[in-house]
Amino acid sequence: MSKKILMLIILSLFCFNMKAEASSWEYRYHIIGDSQNRVNLYQAKNDLLVSFKELVDGLDEQYYEQAILDQLDHSSYPMSYRNHTIYLTLGDGDGKEISGELITDLCSSQEQEIETHFFFLDLFS
Repeated sequence: MSKKILMLIILSLFCFNMKAEASSWEYRYHIIGDSQNRVNLYQAKNDLLVSFKELVDGLDEQYYEQAILDQLDHSSYPMSYRNHTIYLTLGDGDGKEISGELITDLCSSQEQEIETHFFFLDLFS
C-alpha cells in the first residue's frame, strides 16, 4: 500500500510540476499607413522586416538596439524608435495601422516559442 501511495505522490509531482514559459521577444514595429495607398503599407512592412533581418544578421542580440539606432537615418521611410519599437508613418498617417514583432528568421512563425521544463529532469540534470 505504501508503494502505491509513494508512486502516486511521485506521479502527481511529475504531472503538476511542469511549467511552460514563453520566451519574450522585445523588438516590435508599428506602421501607420497612408489613407490613399494601402499597398504601400504592406510593402513598407515587408521592407522593414527584410532590412531588420539583414541588419542584425550575425550580430549578438545585445547589439540589436544600437544597430537599429544607427540605421534610422539611412532608411527610405521616416522612422523613429522608442521602447524597443520602430514607429513608421507613411503619407498622411490617416490609414490603417499594423504592428508586430521584428523577426530574424522570415520563414519562422511569429508565435512565441514555448519552452517546457520538467521538474525531475531539471532536478537530475
